[in-house]
Amino acid sequence: PHIVAIYFLGYPLDRLQAPVIQVVRQCYDITTGDRLAGSEEFIESLTHDAFIIQIPVLREECKTELEQLLSLFDQRRVTPNDEHILEVDEAAYPEKYQPLVRLLHRAISNEDIRDVMDVEDEILRDFENLERHIDHQEEIIGKQGKALGEKNKTIKEQGKALEEQGKALGEKDKALGERDKTIEEQGKVLEELRKQLQRLQVSK
Repeated sequence: PHIVAIYFLGYPLDRLQAPVIQVVRQCYDITTGDRLAGSEEFIESLTHDAFIIQIPVLREECKTELEQLLSLFDQRRVTPNDEHILEVDEAAYPEKYQPLVRLLHRAISNEDIRDVMDVEDEILRDFENLERHIDHQEEIIGKQGKALGEKNKTIKEQGKALEEQGKALGEKDKALGERDKTIEEQGKVLEELRKQLQRLQVSK
């Protein structure tokens, strides 16, 4: 059997802006039939043909019957008091769409369905809070990693400075040793001169 999936996206794709996209291993604007250039990571990950409906980019002025049908889900029509309810003028739709419009009206008046939507909203809020918490923790870890890297760099620089100081002290000790040796040799020379002077005085 040939599977064709239909995806209703509550967010726009990054590059493809057509409201309805048909994926037949290629992407087409369903309204114009034009092939769409570019690629989307989401679409590339699909292994089957599909239709993708981008709810946020649905047009207010419908160009096709399909867009007119999909306008039932246009989020610009959300009511001020309840984001679950859209303002839909049943008379604005062709007779063939009336059963679907009435079905949607019955669904929104069903308490069980409304309870399910409330639970879904709560789960979504929890998920968004979790994502924000994870992002915050990743930011903290990133800052800590950066601080640790800078600390390691400082320690390395301090170690290098100590090494250079040790080298300088070694050279200083060597210089002091050579100076002591020079002083010792000068002392020997002076002692020899003193002895020679004493011998000269005795011979007189």
